[in-house]
Amino acid sequence: MFQATQVLSNFAKSTYQETVTFTAEHRSEAGQEYAAIRHLFETTKGIYKSKTSFLSASELDINDATQIEVLRKANLATFVSTIFEPREIGFSDLDTHFLEIFVPNNGRLLKAQAQILLELKTQAFIAATRSKDSAKEDLLYSLFPDNLESRILARRPGARGLAPSEQEFVKRALSRREFLLAEIKNDNLDALPEKYRWEDFLREISSYVSKNFDAINSATVSIKYRPWKLPSTHRG
Repeated sequence: MFQATQVLSNFAKSTYQETVTFTAEHRSEAGQEYAAIRHLFETTKGIYKSKTSFLSASELDINDATQIEVLRKANLATFVSTIFEPREIGFSDLDTHFLEIFVPNNGRLLKAQAQILLELKTQAFIAATRSKDSAKEDLLYSLFPDNLESRILARRPGARGLAPSEQEFVKRALSRREFLLAEIKNDNLDALPEKYRWEDFLREISSYVSKNFDAINSATVSIKYRPWKLPSTHRG
């Protein structure tokens, strides 16, 4: 899906401030160019039926490993653009689908990805405590569950244990959960947005795409001249 590459390329080749500008100011030249690319991307993605906000290889009956990577790149483009341009995709969906978007089948959660996931969960908690009446502790444990290890290992069937970067993530996630739990008990949640700044999270996403764009792109470059076959579930 060439449009996904174009979307990610815009983020990869821009500074953080440039990214904030073109995603927020669609009247500018850069903003208009990005909006046009995003429109083409969403139009192409709309050909495929999906029950969730992200394309699913199983739903589309796609088994080819390379085409699965194409879907993963498309989902990454959706994820990144959503972070910078909040739309109908909520934090819950972003958190639920994070591993399948960022981590290839049989791949491990890398340190940079783990950092983004940790901060995503934290931002999700901060946002949820502002807008939901649910018990804050329940929200916290849904984002930082006890079974983080098994969820990560599910990406690598047959693996005997977590990689060092994954072990560190689980350790940091549970530590973050304990800290946030203490903040709930101390009624100190209003201080969290300043401690865990949204801008810092955006900068992490921007930096990740810039540093890893070549690797992201090379994972699917081999299909450049191969026809993309529309699955049997395509729209009429």
